[in-house]
Amino acid sequence: MTDDTIVFQYTRADALADGVLVDLSTDKYPETRATFGWDNVACTEAVFHALLEPNPRQRCRAMLMTLAFHLLTGRDSRERDASELTFNILRSEQRFALPDDLKLKAVCHPGDHGEACLTIMLPEED
Repeated sequence: MTDDTIVFQYTRADALADGVLVDLSTDKYPETRATFGWDNVACTEAVFHALLEPNPRQRCRAMLMTLAFHLLTGRDSRERDASELTFNILRSEQRFALPDDLKLKAVCHPGDHGEACLTIMLPEED
């Protein structure tokens, strides 16, 4: 075995197939393409269950609009790495009816084939 031999690889496609990531760029969520114009937007299973259930389509649109607002206005807590943005979904936003504010992280990164991808996750996830 050489130093460049891949022993195991877990791809974004694997994570989507396993349900670790939820694909928000399917026809089920047309607002994703309308908001970002991208085909590769996903959230983690934890974000889906914490924020998007029980009304995934309506809440997905609201989450994406909140993220777009933070990206466009610079109202965020950007890390030194410009590919990552943390933002809050506030408890006071009635469309979510959350018991507490929810902090999320959006990461722009290359996908399995180098394409641009956006993944929305909890701050402690990677």
